Amino acid sequence: MIFKATKQTSDKRNPLALIGLLIFSYSHPAFAKKKIKIDGYVASEFEAESFKNGESNHLGKFSLETKRKNGVKSEFGVRFRTKDNDVLIREALVNKKFDDGWKLEFGYAKKRFGLEYETGKLNRSTVDRSPLYRRSEVFTYAGRETMLRYYKKKDQKTLSPGYSIALGHSDSQNGSIVGSWRKPLSQDWSFNYWLQLQSDHIDDGQQIVAAAMHSFERKRDDDLFQWELLMGIDPEESELRKLVGDNEKVKFAGMKFHYEQRFAADEESWWQWLGQSTMMVHDVDLPDFNSLQLLAGLNYGFEPVRMGLNLEVIGSTNRLDTKDRNFSESNAKFELIYEF
Repeated sequence: MIFKATKQTSDKRNPLALIGLLIFSYSHPAFAKKKIKIDGYVASEFEAESFKNGESNHLGKFSLETKRKNGVKSEFGVRFRTKDNDVLIREALVNKKFDDGWKLEFGYAKKRFGLEYETGKLNRSTVDRSPLYRRSEVFTYAGRETMLRYYKKKDQKTLSPGYSIALGHSDSQNGSIVGSWRKPLSQDWSFNYWLQLQSDHIDDGQQIVAAAMHSFERKRDDDLFQWELLMGIDPEESELRKLVGDNEKVKFAGMKFHYEQRFAADEESWWQWLGQSTMMVHDVDLPDFNSLQLLAGLNYGFEPVRMGLNLEVIGSTNRLDTKDRNFSESNAKFELIYEF
């Protein structure tokens, strides 16, 4: 399974913990004084793998965010999923804003590497992240970690660039550093660049790997275009080669095109169509060892509900037989999501 991410584990697996958190949060006097912002979503998903084997999953996210006091605020979020019957902490961090617009945050949060990890599920038109990012999660180039981040957001109106530098640590890696530069080119267009260096745990010590992401994005009120190019070192294949005495790093590359357009159905509802194409070369020295993806989607929404249908075709070859393309990862997904 080329694009299946490794399962994230957590000791927070009791759904009653989420219920207790909700009861405590709503009863806390800070809500009455409007010092805490609460938001999140509840969603139901149905997936038919290979367009025939169906399974359902229900999930949700609950987030708390305090108002700033002396420039400091805190954020906390949890997510539950019935598929794994778990409750996972998604964010737990403190954020300090300085007078010059720069911010410093520390805690547990997602690693911001690429456009799809700069936004959340509610701002993504597809049911799942693209294969580019699902592969990055397998390599731990994307995911969640304990981090210290210093950043300034871009300003599209004034064409001011955004910068970010983050240090991170997780159970699967000794440490990582992620830097980004996001430059608005006009009121609609922007160029974005991320670079990551990572030290991974391996059986006989550690290995240093790296990845870079480049993107152009055009964002308007009713349509969005994205082009992304990902290049890097495959930590899994590189470790396997090292075990057999070959210290040469295995390099991969991937590209994504995405376009979506929304139009009004009436005064309160809307339709949206989208298309996505991805190519991932798993070893640049063997370009026929790759995966190709095409996705077509249709969304319908009205405040605060959204429904989405994605049809995704994925064809992958393998290292031993680059002529045989397997389509077992193709799927159809339907999602109903309620935002609060």
